[in-house]
Amino acid sequence: MARERVLLVDDEPGVRATLSEILRQQGFDVVIAATVSEGLEAMSSGKFHALISDLNIGEPGDGFTLVSAMRRTQPNAVTIIITGYPAFDSALEAIRRQVDGYLIKPTKVPELVNLLRNKLGGEPGKHVPLPHKRLSEVLAEHNEHALNEWSDRIRSSPPWANLSLPELQDGLRVLVSELSWRVEHPALPIRAESIESARRHGQLRKSQGFKIPEVLSETRVLRQVILNVIHTNLM
Repeated sequence: MARERVLLVDDEPGVRATLSEILRQQGFDVVIAATVSEGLEAMSSGKFHALISDLNIGEPGDGFTLVSAMRRTQPNAVTIIITGYPAFDSALEAIRRQVDGYLIKPTKVPELVNLLRNKLGGEPGKHVPLPHKRLSEVLAEHNEHALNEWSDRIRSSPPWANLSLPELQDGLRVLVSELSWRVEHPALPIRAESIESARRHGQLRKSQGFKIPEVLSETRVLRQVILNVIHTNLM
């Protein structure tokens, strides 16, 4: 039986070497590329069952260039994006382009292999459809879940361990609500109540002895939790 061919594109030599070797051990035939041009050249010279691409290769979002090219030239191929710098814009773009998978670095190899095998085992050319629910609806439905998961994660670190749940979540519930609203109204300015809530949250953290890097850190964790909500419920 012929081995399924995978095109792996990443500008980090260590990632290319490690993932390609693991995928080969799992029975895949792997072709590697370090740039968008190398990836495009590989696509033009051979057929692939799947594309695994870093999101930011030379420039931010370069991975979507490869996804688009693969969709045009080899529409039956599975497309998976991996990134170490998740952002809502990139997650939404992945959904819009109907990328088959979206994983966060450091990539868990079993998760990648299982995702790849599951997608390759599906109906050829049958890609993930656009969601039936609006993103704002999903965020609103999972607001409390996201905040509680965030609280569980952040409380494992000493600076936040002794804070009560209301002290932890103050202001963040409004932040998630603002996110849901802005998805539907991207051109409108931030609402006054959201600005006021952010100001009060900053003052609270200052009174609790937190520094700016710590506040930014808790925001990054919340972003990761919400991205996981998006990934779980829309992709």
